[in-house]
Amino acid sequence: MVNKQSSNDDVLNPKTAAEKITKKKAKDEQEELSEEDQQLVAELDMIVERLKEPSTEIHQSALGNLANVIRSTTSSMTSVPKPLKFLKSHHATLSELYEQWSDAQNKQALASILSLLGMVYDKENQRSCLKYRLLAGFESDAISEWGHEYVRHLAMEIGLEYSAKLDDDEEQAAENLIPVALETVSFFFKHNAEVDAIDLLEKLNRHELVTDYVTKDTFERVCLYMISCSPLLAPPADMGYLLTARTIYRKFGKPAQCLPLSIRLNRPDLIKEDWESCPTRLEKAQLAFIMARQQVHMPELIEEGDDELMACMNNANLSKNYHNLARDLELLDPKTPEDIYKSHLESRTIEGLDSARHNLASTFVNAFVNAGYCTDKLMTAEAEGKEWVFKNKDMGMLSASASLGMIMLWEVEEGLLQVDKYLYNSDNWIKAGAVLAIGMLTSSVHDETDSAKAMVAEYISDNNPAIVKLAAICALGIAYAGTNREDILEMLLPIISDTAITIDLSSIAALSAGLVCIGTGNGDVSPVILQAMMERMDSELNHKYARFMALGLSLLFLGTQDTYDTIRETLKAVTHPIGQQASVLMQVCAYAGTGNVLEVQKMLHICAEHLGEKEDQLPQAFAVLGVGMIAMGEGIGAEMTLRTFDHLMQYGEPYVRRTVPLAMALVCASNPLVNVLDTLNKFSHDNDKSVASSAVFAMGIVGAGTNNARLAQLLRQLATYYHKDADLLFIVRIAQGLLHMGKGTMTVNPYHHDRSLLSHTALAGLLVPLVAMINSEKLIMTDSHFLLYYLVRAMYPRFLITFNEELENVSASVRVGQAVDAVGQVGRPKTITGFQTHETPVLLAHSERADSTVEPEFWSGLAHHKLHSAQLDTARTSVQGEFTGGRRHAIRNDSLPTQRLAVPARMRVSRGAWDAAGSTQQPGTVAVEGHLYNTNTIEEFKKTDKSELLRSAGAEVLEAVQSGQATKNPERLWPFLLLSFADLKKYHFYHWFAFPAVTADPPDTVSAEPVPISAFAPKPCLAHLLAAFASASQSAFIARYSPHAPEAPWRIGPLSEWDQIYSTADGSISMLGFVDPSSHSTRPGWPLRNLLTWLRHCHPEITSIPVLCFRDTALASSKHEEDDLLKQQCESIVVSVNVTPAASLESECQVSGWERNEKQKLLPRIVNLSSTMDPVRLAESALDLNLQLMRWRLAPSIDLAKIAGTRALLIGAGTLGAYTARALLAWGMRKITFVDSGRVSFSNPPRQPLYEFADTLDGGKPKAEAAASSMRRIFPNVDAQGVQMSIPMPGHAVSPAELERTRATVEQLEQLVKTHDAVFLLTDSRESRWLPTMLGTLHRKIVVCVALGFDSFVAMRHGIYTQDDDFAGTDNGQNMRLGCYFCNDVVAPTDSLSDRTLDQQCTVTRPGLAPIASGTAVELLTTILQHPRGAEAPAPPPSTNGSSDDAGAFGSPVHQIRGYLAGFRQHAIVGQASSMCTACSPTIINAYRQHGFEFLLRAFNNTVEDAPHCSAAESKSYLETLTGLADLHRQTDDMMEAIEWSGSDDDFEAV
Repeated sequence: MVNKQSSNDDVLNPKTAAEKITKKKAKDEQEELSEEDQQLVAELDMIVERLKEPSTEIHQSALGNLANVIRSTTSSMTSVPKPLKFLKSHHATLSELYEQWSDAQNKQALASILSLLGMVYDKENQRSCLKYRLLAGFESDAISEWGHEYVRHLAMEIGLEYSAKLDDDEEQAAENLIPVALETVSFFFKHNAEVDAIDLLEKLNRHELVTDYVTKDTFERVCLYMISCSPLLAPPADMGYLLTARTIYRKFGKPAQCLPLSIRLNRPDLIKEDWESCPTRLEKAQLAFIMARQQVHMPELIEEGDDELMACMNNANLSKNYHNLARDLELLDPKTPEDIYKSHLESRTIEGLDSARHNLASTFVNAFVNAGYCTDKLMTAEAEGKEWVFKNKDMGMLSASASLGMIMLWEVEEGLLQVDKYLYNSDNWIKAGAVLAIGMLTSSVHDETDSAKAMVAEYISDNNPAIVKLAAICALGIAYAGTNREDILEMLLPIISDTAITIDLSSIAALSAGLVCIGTGNGDVSPVILQAMMERMDSELNHKYARFMALGLSLLFLGTQDTYDTIRETLKAVTHPIGQQASVLMQVCAYAGTGNVLEVQKMLHICAEHLGEKEDQLPQAFAVLGVGMIAMGEGIGAEMTLRTFDHLMQYGEPYVRRTVPLAMALVCASNPLVNVLDTLNKFSHDNDKSVASSAVFAMGIVGAGTNNARLAQLLRQLATYYHKDADLLFIVRIAQGLLHMGKGTMTVNPYHHDRSLLSHTALAGLLVPLVAMINSEKLIMTDSHFLLYYLVRAMYPRFLITFNEELENVSASVRVGQAVDAVGQVGRPKTITGFQTHETPVLLAHSERADSTVEPEFWSGLAHHKLHSAQLDTARTSVQGEFTGGRRHAIRNDSLPTQRLAVPARMRVSRGAWDAAGSTQQPGTVAVEGHLYNTNTIEEFKKTDKSELLRSAGAEVLEAVQSGQATKNPERLWPFLLLSFADLKKYHFYHWFAFPAVTADPPDTVSAEPVPISAFAPKPCLAHLLAAFASASQSAFIARYSPHAPEAPWRIGPLSEWDQIYSTADGSISMLGFVDPSSHSTRPGWPLRNLLTWLRHCHPEITSIPVLCFRDTALASSKHEEDDLLKQQCESIVVSVNVTPAASLESECQVSGWERNEKQKLLPRIVNLSSTMDPVRLAESALDLNLQLMRWRLAPSIDLAKIAGTRALLIGAGTLGAYTARALLAWGMRKITFVDSGRVSFSNPPRQPLYEFADTLDGGKPKAEAAASSMRRIFPNVDAQGVQMSIPMPGHAVSPAELERTRATVEQLEQLVKTHDAVFLLTDSRESRWLPTMLGTLHRKIVVCVALGFDSFVAMRHGIYTQDDDFAGTDNGQNMRLGCYFCNDVVAPTDSLSDRTLDQQCTVTRPGLAPIASGTAVELLTTILQHPRGAEAPAPPPSTNGSSDDAGAFGSPVHQIRGYLAGFRQHAIVGQASSMCTACSPTIINAYRQHGFEFLLRAFNNTVEDAPHCSAAESKSYLETLTGLADLHRQTDDMMEAIEWSGSDDDFEAV
């Protein structure tokens, strides 16, 4: 009983049970360990035992051995290294030994190992990894001994320890960790782990120390990471990160990157610092453009008199740049509302709007669509303008006349002229609209005359009607938003505080004051608004406009985060619900765009409250807007917010539900995401009319300025759906206008500068109409629709424009694609994907980004010319080029003088420059011939005598003059030179243009100031000049102007007609003319010098002559009818020249003309295409380059196109197949198909280079597909396919169940053979080659067979039947058909796979044999392809070297190559085809042609029943019987039986 009880106690005792389980587990683990692991455990046990010994020397040796064992062991990244795993049982022992030892050096080494073990066996948060690291030493070299993952774990423990010390008020102990942490940070920066370093410094609250470690190679990645982390951090760390990033940018001289951060920090002092740090004026111009876009106006930074920089900061040229974009996109023609509605596409007639309401909707649509274009068909048309205004009623007339401000947006001078006619109208509605228009058209731009204040101020006085005063207050707020001007506030604050006026005026004044001082927290404005709230009666605060007073107060604190606490506490004293409204709105605005999760949760808490019917629900609506406003600045937060809105729509209060679509619009402004559009479309059909109207309006905001076709269709459907609801149909029309805003060229998204900057004024412009839409039935749908015009503050062109050094618009190539997040990535990752190349100006969508690029067309042509034509030839080559007359982009307005942007002329040399006959000349261009000097090396490029090239070109010009060729062909007067070097391995192109100009000594002079052609000749004569030039079509000409012949004042002819045209009689003026590429207003271009050289030698009597510098080639090649338009556009000038006489041509050989580079230095230019090329195309070009180089010296006659176009079918994807495929790819073959039935096994990857270890897992991938996939990874442009197929074989019987599958397999294989040009037989078994051999012979394909022995191989080509043979076997002796793989066999192929030993199942060969055999086979194929007779090429006799009279580039292809590694021998053999071959004989081919699959089935099953020409009694082998081999065997057997043997072993006699 005692024993039994004791046994039960053991079982029930938890401690005993745990021990037993542990022991059993240890025992099981011991049993499961592999032999290698057991050896490792034993080694570790021995090392620990040695550490227990007292000898210090033994300790040192054992510690070294232990460290080596740990370092030398590898494991996967997801598992613990085995030494650390097996040291678990010794961890406590090692810790005790450390405490017992006294030798400092050994203790330090043991501490390092214990620190490593601390990564795995840290107990109770003791942070032993850090503890022992401190004891072992913390130098940078020491901490790196255990690798990067160890250092990352160490960094984590440093951060935890630092936080724990601070929590325990041990500040000094925490500070002691700083030096240790900095060593870790240094290690991270040295090993490209900047992100880990920044995270560690953040845990220590020392992120500013990162500036000490960044270098010129890492600072961009560091700053990008810190800026991206900023929205995720709590204040003040978020601003601290931005400040540190700015400090780093400033350290490396990047003011353009500093400025956006200074703006986000809201620090004018830092903005000034950035401005002053700019070393050049151009960089200041870049900063001025950024400030103008953000509406940061600091004119005090610009030096007095620098009008260009002031214009940049004032956005003065915004309208001009916008018109340039519109002109390039051909959008200048105005659109009508009907062009937008497309009523003919709507399924029913719209009858829901009365005429006045319909006209009002059309007014807004017209304004949005034609915004900024300064022309439309309703308001600016002379006959329609005033008439359209009177088609509206009351407030509709206000909106109609105000729409003129949006149409004339940013064009201040002309816009004021258009508006002026409405300012003095007797109708107060129209006058009010004109006043509002002034504020709109001056928004986002600043003019020196301060027009908005000058013209609007008088309408704020009390003696004006209330509606006019209201419009004036709105105009000031819109015009001066973000300026924080005290003079504007002086006009607004008295209106806010005056309780005697109506609440609507006071509220709008508060809104305007908030706009003017947006984001400043102005201490003068907020008390006035608060006081107005407190003094107003509750009945007044219930007014629908009162919410805008709360909004104005909130805008003061936009983006300021927690600086509003005092004002918010004061709001608690306001008993009216407006106090709560203002409190929520203020909190929303303060954290707008920050992505602060805690603030979003607060907003959601407000939304979740269930209010009574009498309680004010506006705070909840503002909270919903707040969720979107706060989260809109952070991508993941915005996405999560969209999901949250679904829950609010399901469970929210009515005001919450009606506001959700508006909040979604705020998050996705001008970003029509498909899922958002679908959601809003669903909400637009809601039973609650308020929800539906909000959803429709939100659809307009989401698609604003995008012309999204899908959204346009949805809105047309909604117009039909709500055709009887006037209110909702009105909102649908507004949404349609928003969608087509600016004809698809604008955005209302407040984020810009690659979404790094939030424009406060743009956000406010969005917020006002959204707040109004919360109660759309009281505001937008009634008499307050003019609030929609606040959107003008958010509207901006979504373009990218480029400028030259003179701040003139210039076209440049850029790549536009989807932005890619590169945060935290090492190296220089791509920032855009899926890009397309465009010429600026270009439009950028919401998520698009642009990169600069170069035009590769000519350089790709040069590369092709170098590879395929010139090769090593450096002789000059004639190329074709063209240039235009000097151009200026004209910025035209109806009432203002034309402004012109000079565009430098450009010599255009296209890809087809080498083909004079095939090149296409662009209209309005002059075709010229030049000379290309392409060098072979960069040294040759540098050493080329540039002066000699110019002198030679000048001599050719003089020769053309002397010989008279220049008179017949003036283009000979202006050749060009192009010196180049193409580095085709790096795709760097060095080039230098020269335009030879022969200079007289002394030089010719200009006798008078140049005269514009428009001033030289009357306006009606200009059209005739253009027509005369177009008719003559000469680059140099003689012209005569006869003022007294108005019907034909100009006569232009070639230089050869000088005597017929040149005359000064009757007051005519004769002049020399040429196409002038210069765009300078007074200076002619370089061709004039050469033309004067022609003049002085062909007509030496002329000493002074007017010269027509004709620049209007583009006009002459097009059709224009309006004379006044032609006068504005003509750019040609007339120059009077004194011609210097010359004694001889030789005296004029002073030639100049080498072009300066982009830095205005006489140096070449470099174009780097490697960074812009598609890597796939780059790889293809590199492969082609290596092949083309063969043709330069070694094999000039090789036909690479024939090789590349060959389609190869590889039967077998094993060792031979893998090496053969790689060799084919190296030859440039693009179509390779694998056929195999196996799967990748563990033994394959080491021997077969197309497979990896991963291909062997999970039973192995199918070989054919894995091989094809590997080929595509190696070279993406290869068309590699894999076909999983088990080839039917003779002797392998086909069961009835497999019959159809076998038939399909045969058909598939035959189709593969038909569609390929060459077939490789690379299988392991002999019989698997039979069917492909027969099919290849039948379809006359090149068949190459490779077979391996242990140390020998055979590579052979199969003979083919000629086209005339028709498989009759009529080869004669002179045209012997070569044998196939089976021709030397006297037995038919049969089952050789069954009953085989392991060594017979595997291909047992020497490892180096397969690549030799495969390479030989591929070279045999290329030799066949290069032979004139191709596959019919005869094999040379073995005694010859393979050459013959008709041999190809690589000689004549042999029949068989047999190689032996033993002795390293190789023989070429020729074998004739056998008439009894079981694979290629005429008997076999014709049997298949006659009987098809039935024939094959007998061969597979090896049956002779009903076989043609044979019987079962004759033989057991079908193929042998069919081909006659059975008869041969029988005859042989009969002969052997007839032989009788006698005598001894030494002699015999046949009887």
